[in-house]
Amino acid sequence: SQSVPKRRRRGMTVTFAPIVAVAEYSRLLGGGGGVPTDGTLVALGLGEHARSLREPLAPPQEACAVARCGHRPRADDEMGYIPRAERVRLLQRAMGKATYDKEWKTQRRELPPLGT
Repeated sequence: SQSVPKRRRRGMTVTFAPIVAVAEYSRLLGGGGGVPTDGTLVALGLGEHARSLREPLAPPQEACAVARCGHRPRADDEMGYIPRAERVRLLQRAMGKATYDKEWKTQRRELPPLGT
């Protein structure tokens, strides 16, 4: 049998455009069907599309090398945790207190069965 010569793979690279498209959404309690992972009922979700714009790409951040940090970063570390009290403040400010309170009562009735 004749051996097939191995092809040399070219180095794969990823590049990003200097200007990126950004879609902004309003904040909404439970928006997108999210359920918080911390056992509370206050999910900071996405509401209606607010606007679209183009922005410069953010500068690269220093990566945490596995060898230097000793572990791979977890998704929670990269996304950031927002405590319940802060989520409530953000949502009340975005939705208005009366609308937030009304939606909170609705969600409080719907979410407890999910934990059983």
